[in-house]
Amino acid sequence: MKTPSLITLTLMLASSQAWPYGSDSSSKACEKPKFSHFEPANNSTVAPHATFSFIASQQTLPDSLQVTVKGQPVELTITAKNQVFYVQGQLPDSLNNEFVRINIAADSTHKCRGADGWLLKIE
Repeated sequence: MKTPSLITLTLMLASSQAWPYGSDSSSKACEKPKFSHFEPANNSTVAPHATFSFIASQQTLPDSLQVTVKGQPVELTITAKNQVFYVQGQLPDSLNNEFVRINIAADSTHKCRGADGWLLKIE
């Protein structure tokens, strides 16, 4: 009778030793920056040199924000508001009568890279 109890006890001890390996709370998951509230809205028609804006989540490192349109870097104005970043820029002057994608990339405070973007038609 002691043998089944000894086996049960051994299995219980072995399984409790495995818990720390599966629940390492000291390591943080990679949390990418998130982008939202794209203005003008996706697939909108805009005038040349139009202003655009979006919101970057609070875990975004503002100095790492990069925006390009057709491979051209865009100068940004970044304002911290209510634990997020309000980002504003203008479409390059050289773009007219074409579809363009505003490409966004940034790093987070957890050293993760995030990217997003949206499409506009310039007329």
